[in-house]
Formats: sequence, C-alpha cells, structure tokens
Amino acid sequence: MATQEDGSVPVTLPTDRYESYMYSKRDTNKVLDWLRINASKKTKQSPFDSNLTLKEILHAAKLVVAHRISVPSHIQDAFKRLLRARSKLTDWFRQNETHQGNAQSASTNAHEAFNNTLAEVYDVMFPQDEVYSGHGNKTRCPSPSDKPTTSYNFYEVLAKIGEDESSDRNLEIHTEHQQKHNAEKSNSEVPNYIIEGDLLREQCEAISWLLELDIGCSLVKRWFEKARDNEIPIIIAETLTVSLLSHIMEREMQQMAKKQDGGCKRIMRLLVEGQQDGRAGSDMPSAIGGQENKARGCRGEPSYCNFRNLSSLFVFCTALREFILRKDEPSFLTTIQRKPLHCYFDTPAREAEREEAFRAEHSKVGHLPTRDKAKAHRALMERYVKDYEGCILIFKSLWDDHFNNPGPIDISVLQMQNFFDCIQKSEPHQASSYISTGAFPTTSIAWYLQVILESAKSFVWKDGNLNPVSCRIQALRIGQEILGSLEKVLAIDTVNSFVSNPKVRRHIQSLRETIQAILATPQFDLFHQSPIMSGRLNNTLLQFAFSDGLDLLDQMGIFGTVLHLYKACQFVTSGESSIPVLDSLCDIFRESVFMGEFPTRNFEIIYFRFMKIPRKSAKDCDREEGCGYRKLDRYKTDWIYAKQNRIQQSDISSWFYFTGRDGLLNAGLWARLEGTGKRTSMSKGAILRTEHLTCTEPLAKVFSYIESALVKDFEEGYKIPRINLFEIYLLAFRTLENFGKVRLGSNCGLSDDISSVEAAMQDIDKEAHIRNINIALAVDAAFSVFKLIDLRMKDRIYPRQHMFKGLPLLQQLQGVIRDSWKDVSLEGLHWKSI
Repeated sequence: MATQEDGSVPVTLPTDRYESYMYSKRDTNKVLDWLRINASKKTKQSPFDSNLTLKEILHAAKLVVAHRISVPSHIQDAFKRLLRARSKLTDWFRQNETHQGNAQSASTNAHEAFNNTLAEVYDVMFPQDEVYSGHGNKTRCPSPSDKPTTSYNFYEVLAKIGEDESSDRNLEIHTEHQQKHNAEKSNSEVPNYIIEGDLLREQCEAISWLLELDIGCSLVKRWFEKARDNEIPIIIAETLTVSLLSHIMEREMQQMAKKQDGGCKRIMRLLVEGQQDGRAGSDMPSAIGGQENKARGCRGEPSYCNFRNLSSLFVFCTALREFILRKDEPSFLTTIQRKPLHCYFDTPAREAEREEAFRAEHSKVGHLPTRDKAKAHRALMERYVKDYEGCILIFKSLWDDHFNNPGPIDISVLQMQNFFDCIQKSEPHQASSYISTGAFPTTSIAWYLQVILESAKSFVWKDGNLNPVSCRIQALRIGQEILGSLEKVLAIDTVNSFVSNPKVRRHIQSLRETIQAILATPQFDLFHQSPIMSGRLNNTLLQFAFSDGLDLLDQMGIFGTVLHLYKACQFVTSGESSIPVLDSLCDIFRESVFMGEFPTRNFEIIYFRFMKIPRKSAKDCDREEGCGYRKLDRYKTDWIYAKQNRIQQSDISSWFYFTGRDGLLNAGLWARLEGTGKRTSMSKGAILRTEHLTCTEPLAKVFSYIESALVKDFEEGYKIPRINLFEIYLLAFRTLENFGKVRLGSNCGLSDDISSVEAAMQDIDKEAHIRNINIALAVDAAFSVFKLIDLRMKDRIYPRQHMFKGLPLLQQLQGVIRDSWKDVSLEGLHWKSI
C-alpha cells in the first residue's frame, strides 16, 4: 500500500482482512499490557505508557527475560496470532499493489520492517518454543547453555512458529473465542496501546474511519428516503442526522486527542497537500480508480462508498481550494443561486450516465504512467461535477450567513467560526497556507456537507420521479403557525403583569421576532432548501415552541390547577363529567402534575406539593389547621408564583429530551428505551454498558433503537411533540379567568372553614396592578375546592353525590370547565403544518 509520503492513499480493505486487523489489534493490546505490568514489577516506574515505541517494547521484553518471569501460554498464543495476522495483511497490501500495476511502495517495506522488529521481540521473549511430542511427553525446557537464536528475518520467525496453522488450535479465531472475548471485555478492559511508526495501524484505522463515514452517509440517505415516503417526519430524520454528526465529531476529537489522527486529519492533510503541490491529478485516480474494487470492501453494506474510494473527500477539498482562491473576487460571493432544489442535481438517469462514462474513461487510463493519469482526474471531476458545484454553493451560503447576513438563529450544528476565520486569513498563493494558518479541514465538515447533498438527492428523486414537496416551504409554514399562536399569547392584556417570571415573556417576544426575521428572508438557495437544513429549521422552531410552551404552562401553576380541578370534579361526580381532551392531558402530565397518581383523597396536600408550597416549621405550625403547611398569604408574597419547574420536560417527550442533551449517551433516553420510567441518571455500570453499546454495536443498530423511540413519540399515543402548548395555555388561562369572573359575579359565600371572597378581594385590590384579579380569585377558589373536598371526605358522608350536593362552588366549577373544553379535541390542538 502506498505511503502518505509518496502521495497515494488507502484503498478499500476487504471485510475479512479488516476483521483480521481488529483481532490483531486486540491481541497486540493484550500482549503489551502484560509486558507493561510484569516489566514494571522489577522497576520503579512503568517501562512505557499507552503511546510507546518499538525500542520500549524490546526493552520491556528484555526486562521480563532477565528477571526470569514466565510468560503464560495465552500471551504467547496472542503474540503468534498478531504476527501471523500482520503477515497476511502485509501480503494483501503487496498483492493489491501488484494488481494495480504499482511498484512495491515504501510503506509496504515499512510494514515488513515493523513486523521484523516485532518478530525480534518475540524471539527475545521466546528464544526456543516449547515442543510437544505426543500426549504424554513432557515439555523440553531450554538448558542454561542454550543461546537465544536471534532472527532478524520476519519470515524465519514465522517459520519457527510453525507453518501448519491448523496444528495449533489457539492460533485460529473461532466464533466461540470471539463470543468469549466479547463477554469478558466488559469485565476487564485492556488499554489501547499505540506504537509509533505502526503504518499498518494508521492505514487500517484510516480505512475504518472512512468506512464509518460511509455507513453514516448511508443511514442519513435511508432516513430521508423514509421522510420522503412519509414513513417518518422529516424532523426525526434531521434529529437523527444531527445526533450522528455529533457522534462523528466526538469520535474525531477523541482520535485527535489520542493522536490517532490517521483516521481523519492525516487523510485531509494528504488530499490538501496533494492539491497544493499539483500532485492530486496524478495520485487520486489510483485510489479512486477501480470502481470495480468497491464491492470488495462494501460487501453489499453500506450502499454508499464514496468516502472509502475518496471521491467525496477529493471533491470537497477541490471545492474548498477553489473557494479560497476566489473568495476575494467581488462577483464571486455575491452570486448565490436561488432556484428549485431539483435543479441543483442530475436526474438519476443522468447520474447513471456520468457514472458509466467515468468507468469507461478510467478503464482506459487506469494503468498508464502517472503523468497521464490526469485524464482520470478530469473524468472524475466530470463524474462529480454536480457535487463539486454543490459544495461551492454551500460554502458561499455559509460564508454569507456567517459574515454578511447572519441569521436570527444559528441552525448549523458545526463549529464554523474558527474554520472560516482561518480561511479568511489564509494566503492561497502559499503552498502551505492550509496548514500554517490552522485552517485545515476536518472529515466531519466534509461528511456533513456531503450528506447535505446526498440527503437532498434521496428526498428529491423517487424512482426517477420528482418529489413535489418543498421542505423549506414546510418549515416556513410551521414558523407562520407558531407565530400566529405567539401573537395570541402576547395579545392577552394581563400577560405583562400576570406571568410571574419576566424571562418567559422576553423569550416569547424574542421567539416572535426571530420567526418574523426568518419569514422576511425565505432563502431558497441550495443550502437552506436542503432537507437537512430545512429539517433543522423545523426542529429548532419546534424545540423553541415546545420549551417556551412548557414554561408558559408552568407559570403560577395555571395549567396544573385546571387539571387538578378537573380531576376533583371527576371524583365528585364519579366520572360523569369526563372530557376526553382533559383525560388525555391528565395522562400526558401525570408525572409532573399529579406526581404519578391521580388523587382520591388529600386533594389539598397533593395540590400544595404540585404548587411547591413549603412546609412550615414545627413551632409555627397551627395545630388547629391540621394541614401541616404554613398559612397561605397568597396575595402578599410572590413565593407561590415564583416557583418554577413544576412541569419537568423530561417527563413529557423523548424527542425533546433527546434533542437538547448528551446525544447517544443521553441517560434519560436510554432509561426510556429500557422502560425504566422517569429515571434520568445512570449508574456507573449502566454508563459503561451504554458506552460499550455505542462503541461496539453497528451504528445502524444503535440508531434503530433511537429512531423507534422518536417515531413512537411523534406517531403513536398522544403524539406529544405535535401538540401546540400555546393553545393549551390559552384554554387554561380562559378557564380560570371565566371561573374567577363567575366567582366574582356571584359573590357566593364559602364554607365556614374557608375565608370569604370579600376578605380575599380586599387583599387582591391592594395589588391589582401586578396580578389579574380573576385569575387570582380562581386560584384562591381552587384552594377552597380542595380543602372543602378533604373536609367532606373526613366527615364520611355517603353516597359520594350526597357529599357535595348543593355546593354552588363545585357546580360553578363544573360548568366553567365543561363550557371551556367540551368542543376541544387533542387532535385539534396539534400543529397543522407538521
């Protein structure tokens, strides 16, 4: 395989060879960990850390031998397996180069030199193998006079290990061995060791990283195909895409932090440097050529292979260089195309023609001398000309959004600030400008731009036919609908003084201004029209509406008060006053409002707990009240209304909880997936199991769990993310307002155990400028209702309907709730544009 130094790139590694590499990597870690532990027993410090050199390994091996530490047989077997696996991989790289007509490269020679050094370590540790001559024969031990036979030829050492691989059952990788290893892995995790100069590791991990990018792109394409076919909402497709991008960026950062940048940074450095010194036209065809070889690495999955054959990265780097060279031209950045989305892409038939033409052209030049392979480079650019143009247009839009016309909200999940600042300072005429300015692109940015293009292709075309749905128009319609609801909320005169938390009103006003700014600039360019960015706008607006709606429902406990009053009326009438929409809302908010159980007694105490009214101290307790709470000076202090977080967002929606949390390691999401209820924290063992799942299971399997949970949230049951919470707030507000008006108009006296309305009104009038009189009176009447029910329950008057007969307060309450909610359905409260 060609080295990074001579400008070529990794080719696709077959699945069986890649698995062989992964097994050898595991065995390498196992051997090195044993060496580190046992060599450190005879020294004051560890002979090496997780990053080490071959010299340190050789030194540790000599320490073990010098102190006569016996090496277990399973360590020797692991050493044999890793040597044999590396030998097979080196042979495969050599055969692949011969197949492509290239001379043996320097990196393959480096592989052999590295293997020779490892073989020398083996020879030091095992100067003379144990020999078994039958079942009953004993092992011949080396005598002191025996001299270690040091061999510097890797293949001689392999010959000494034994050519008959089937003779040693421990050297083969069986399914049982793999299952046993997977079972033991969670119990004793071996550190991951990195040996300097191990080109095989760098190249295999680069191939592994490109494979992961291809798998991710295939998943995104499939999600947006489902969104196109109305199998899942586009919001879910975008949510999963953002989560996947976050996972890729996290993996990329981990590689860089551990200096394992062979999988991301070195790939981009290679491509960019190749373009800067003019070698890209000659180097790339050998890597992306042979589309026929693509199937060997794909094995049918994933269907997308343009990262492994490097065409996607090459097109991205070519477009990035073109953008940097021309970004200072006056007419370049100001020209941003705005046309229907399908106009930016070829039809599937036309794309198939380009693919066929590229294969034919490359088959003619695939074995020509390097100087003539520029023809293959031109054929590649003709094949991917639409992707190249799309990358340029996306760069223009990102640049324009970032520097010239920043939007009201940043819907990009990428950290583009440092990236574009570095590009702005770059000098394109300097050969090393990408690297010297730190503006080196990452594979995660290239991946995100590519999935923007690929998701658009998947969404726009179905079986060669055009999909008429515009994601951007859908997003603007949702924004228009949310804006209408916000206008209704802000039109309530009392919202200025009544909402206890002024931040809520500021958030609502800010959200209204944000949506107005978005609607004023539709932005129908490729970037903003793409399904991913339109879905991102959908997702962001819906998250804002959901969050602000829950905060609004939380104010002064208005919404919870209505639900508590409704359940009290149901209890009094033995369920005769049932209203379906309120029954559904009670089920949805059971955890937050009712603490998990609908009350059948102690209504007042349960309501106090929901309102978060603190208990009074023992010395201040009025024993005659018998309630265990301090006196309710409701109209002289703000402590009732200032309490927030009565309604917990995590109890309501998996989708909303997942979008704003820790991605794949979201404890609340996995608790929901495991059916463990409201648990939102995980034990250390559960965290380790989750990390093991996300790191070892295929991405498709992990995201299928998440997809099923999000789809269930949107499409099954009450479809909570679809509910317009602003409308629910308006209904709850009007319910209490009407109840307060009825109470104020009737001026009915209450029970002797309850303060009179006139006494309450005296307090209300003193601070009428800061609270709405009708709502305050309704909340006061709610306390009276719950205390009245508890007192009558204490008197044990049966049957139940006789218990509350002739009480005008309850009759008024039932009438107000019925009139406010009887014509409302849960489906009628859904957003119409989703």
